[in-house]
Amino acid sequence: MEQPRPKFLEQIKEDLDIVPVCALLGPRQCGKTAIARQLHCDAS
Repeated sequence: MEQPRPKFLEQIKEDLDIVPVCALLGPRQCGKTAIARQLHCDAS
């Protein structure tokens, strides 16, 4: 089950408007892939 992450998603979207590249860094199993999937779904 994916957790809502509106704060992180909004910050990443704002940053992607400035620079079209983003690196999601963090420890294992912290939700990097889930955030990437949510961004991809929102962009489609």
